[in-house]
Amino acid sequence: MKKLLLTMLALIMAVFACAGCQKNDEKTSDNDQQTEKPKFGIISLVENSSFTDMRDGVIEGLKNHGYIDGESAVIDYQCAGGDMGTLATIASSMNDSSYSAIFTIATPPTLSFLATESDTPLFFCAVSGPVASGVVADLNQHAENVTGTSNAIPVEDIFALADKLTPGYSKVGLISSGKESNATNTVALAKQYLENKEISYYEVTAESSADVETAANAIAAEKCDILFIPNDSVIQSGVTKLAEICNEKGIPTYASAAATVASGCFATVAINDFDIGKLTADLYAEYKNGKDIKDIPVLVCDAPYCTVTINKGAAQALKVELPESLNAELIGADE
Repeated sequence: MKKLLLTMLALIMAVFACAGCQKNDEKTSDNDQQTEKPKFGIISLVENSSFTDMRDGVIEGLKNHGYIDGESAVIDYQCAGGDMGTLATIASSMNDSSYSAIFTIATPPTLSFLATESDTPLFFCAVSGPVASGVVADLNQHAENVTGTSNAIPVEDIFALADKLTPGYSKVGLISSGKESNATNTVALAKQYLENKEISYYEVTAESSADVETAANAIAAEKCDILFIPNDSVIQSGVTKLAEICNEKGIPTYASAAATVASGCFATVAINDFDIGKLTADLYAEYKNGKDIKDIPVLVCDAPYCTVTINKGAAQALKVELPESLNAELIGADE
């Protein structure tokens, strides 16, 4: 009898031990499942309305393809706060083979991650001049692990809009930080256009957001009729004050991004920043569905992707009559 009881006790202990093993196996399986979630990095140099919209567009685009942060994926967003050293550190930290893909917002983060010579797939978002800035050698033939979207600034279309809304300008102000190749390239295109049209221009740089106000006053002192603004994160950081000064001085501001118009500038012809973020995520979906990155051309989001955006408040301050036939998105409250 005693031997039988001992045998039964051993069996019971074995059952509990197996149950414990099964629970441990389940936990291990859960942990394995968690570690198998795709992990995406998103890198930005600064936080402004344009870059935030792009980031949110990437996240929404990934969600549309089944990658939901905290559920079916892990999204690691990091911003350098405007510091290039911090940007390099972030880029280096994401080069550890744990990421399924890296998304970079605009040119500086893209160049910074490329400098790590990582094998992780890189999808850049809104690089205005990917060839001119050295991100890719060719839009259609590029490195095996790099592609993305280019918000090629439709300079001629923007000036055509200026011809329609504020005709008769003879002197154009140009502003940039002089620190970002994408903005420098866009200003160069604007200069070329103006020189071909024999229109004079005055160029000013603002190396930090604190310098933007001084630059705006210099543009007004030079009696510029209109102001052209490229996509420049430094200028964007101080663009609200820039728009305020120019609106007060009667200088229409033509920007290169809808978010800049939302910050108080007058008008632009540009792709929506949120949309270009989603389009960048779509390129990752192409790659995940089996297409080699080298066979995914850089998507140039030029005129067909662009819309006219006008700030109604700026139009009122500038006393610009908007044509009824104008097909545009009007933003800003009437006052």
